[in-house]
Amino acid sequence: HTGVGEFLAGKGVDCLVAIGPECRHMAQGAKNAGVEHVFHCEDKTAAMEHLKPWLRKNTTFLVKASRGMRLEEISAFLLEQTKEG
Repeated sequence: HTGVGEFLAGKGVDCLVAIGPECRHMAQGAKNAGVEHVFHCEDKTAAMEHLKPWLRKNTTFLVKASRGMRLEEISAFLLEQTKEG
């Protein structure tokens, strides 16, 4: 996981919201490699709070997780929040 965080820094990622205990190393790797905004959250609810300030036009989100995390809830949140009226 640490290597994934480091890789993200080299790709110009501005923000990483890592969710769950397994992602702690990913967050640390990203911080160490220079990602400016890195948040490690224990659960999806906390993650959604960290995502709110990033909900703006022309922002790209990548949601990646194992199926067990049920992060489709994060995807649904992002879609609902960015839906054009």
